[in-house]
Amino acid sequence: MKFTFHRAFDWVEDPFEALSQLEALNVDYILTSGQQKSAPEGLGLLKSLHEKASTCSIMPWGRGAASKCYGF
Repeated sequence: MKFTFHRAFDWVEDPFEALSQLEALNVDYILTSGQQKSAPEGLGLLKSLHEKASTCSIMPWGRGAASKCYGF
């Protein structure tokens, strides 16, 4: 069964430490807007998380993220 960590991720103090902890827990997906109001606004952090992630997928969320985050 796949496990997704929801947008509570957007409230963590250190997103890179949280990413490491969630990967250790075998989380498959992290649903996040890059700690911003919308994914396009958080694109910088989303890209950094995507590059650092080794076992889970970073899933952009918020206000048309799917259509505005091409190239992520």
